[in-house]
Amino acid sequence: MLFTVAEKVQIIKWFYGGNSVAQIINLFPVAYENRSIPSRGTISNIIKNFERHGCVSPQKHKLRRGKRDELRDTMICADVERNKNQSSRQVAETFAISHVAVLKTLKKHGYRSYKVQKSQELCENDNITRAEFCFTMMEMANGNVDFIKNILFTDESTFPLHGRHNPSVARYWSRDNEHKIYAARTQYPQKLNVWAGLVGDHIIGPFFIEGNLNGHKYLNILQNDVISSLQQLDNVQFGSIWFQQDGCPAHNSRQVKEYLNAQFPNRVISICGTLTWPPRSPDLAPNDFFLWGYLKSKIYGFDEERTTNLDDLQTKIRNCIQDISPDILANVRRTFYDRLGYCLAQNGGLFEHLI
Repeated sequence: MLFTVAEKVQIIKWFYGGNSVAQIINLFPVAYENRSIPSRGTISNIIKNFERHGCVSPQKHKLRRGKRDELRDTMICADVERNKNQSSRQVAETFAISHVAVLKTLKKHGYRSYKVQKSQELCENDNITRAEFCFTMMEMANGNVDFIKNILFTDESTFPLHGRHNPSVARYWSRDNEHKIYAARTQYPQKLNVWAGLVGDHIIGPFFIEGNLNGHKYLNILQNDVISSLQQLDNVQFGSIWFQQDGCPAHNSRQVKEYLNAQFPNRVISICGTLTWPPRSPDLAPNDFFLWGYLKSKIYGFDEERTTNLDDLQTKIRNCIQDISPDILANVRRTFYDRLGYCLAQNGGLFEHLI
C-alpha cells in the first residue's frame, strides 16, 4: 500500500522524536484509523530515503551530472578527512572509481600529499634541557657576534662502501626506458667510520677511524689530529674555540674529559661540559642536519660512479669536503642560530616541521 506524504512526514517526526520502529507501528493506527499499518521494512525504507535525499517524496529522476559529481566529491573529501593516512588508490577502491578521478578531485578541493617526517624521539625532561640550552646559547651569541663562529662542532658518521640511494626520489628523463639498475646490496659489506668538525669557515678532517669507535681511539684522534689541525688554522684563535660533542659513550671516558678540559678550559659543550649538550638532539647539531646528509647525497648520488674500494671512498669524502665553500658554512651557522630559536619557541620540543 502507498502511504501519503503527510503520513510519511509523521513517521519521520515520530522517529526523530525518539520513538523506535516498534513504537511507530503502535502509534500509527491511533493517528490514522482505517489505514493499513506499515511494516517494519516500510518504515525503515521511509527513514532511509529521507536521510539519503532529505525528503519523503520518491526520487523519480537521477541527479544531474553536476549535482552527482558534487555529491561524489563531498563523499571523497569526507572519507579522506576521516582517514588521512589512506592512499588515493584505497579511496578509489572504496568508491569504485578510477585513481585519476580521485587525484583530480583531491587537487580540485585543495588537498596535497605530504610526507610524514621522521625525528628523534625525546624522553621525559628532554624539553626542559633543550630549552635551557637554546636560551643560553642564544644569549651568548647575542652578546658575542663571533661566539657561534668559534664553536668546533664535531661528530662521527658511518659511510658504507655501497651506500643506498633513495629509490622513491631517484628518477631520470629519457624518451625510452633505459632500464637503469643501481646495485645497492652486497654480500660483503664494508664501511668507513669518519670524524669531522666544523669551525668558522673551516672543516677539520675528515679523520678515518679503524673499526668501531672507543674512548682510546677517540683520544688518539684528538691528540694526534684534531688539536694540531686547529692550531694551524688561519684567522682562528685557538684560545677562543669552544669544543662541542654529543653524548656518544666514547666521548665521555675519563681520559677524554680530562684532555678536553685541559685543551679547552671552561669551553666544552658536552654531556658533562661547561655547557650541557642536550641528549637526543641531532636536529641542533650542524654535522647531523647538514654535513653528513650533504656528503652522502654527493657520494651516493644515482648518477655517481660506483665506488669499488674503501680507498676510493676516502678520496671521495675528502674531495666533497674540499668543495664546501665558506659561504655554505656561514649559512650553516645562521641555520644553527635559527634552529635554536625554533626549538626555544617550541619550549624545547620538536621543531623541524616548522622549518
